[in-house]
Amino acid sequence: YHGNITRSRAEDLLSKVGKDGSFLVRASESIASAYALCVLYRNCVYTYRILPDKENKLIVQASEGVPVKYFENLEELIEFYKKENMGLVWHLKYPV
Repeated sequence: YHGNITRSRAEDLLSKVGKDGSFLVRASESIASAYALCVLYRNCVYTYRILPDKENKLIVQASEGVPVKYFENLEELIEFYKKENMGLVWHLKYPV
């Protein structure tokens, strides 16, 4: 978790690693108490918003029709998305 870094700074950090599946979590710049999960795939950074619900469980904001999955904490969320084909552009492989 990188805290309050900008989207641009996150992209720089991931680009330096340059491996598909490199990822980091930062604070959302637009929503208080939300996070942004940034994933590098084919030299592009994809950003997913992680939102807390009323009970402080975390969900990844996804496309319409994708089932919502709730997580107790960031560690649980990251472990889940390390598996392939779980709905992200690429599975999480290399923490930055």
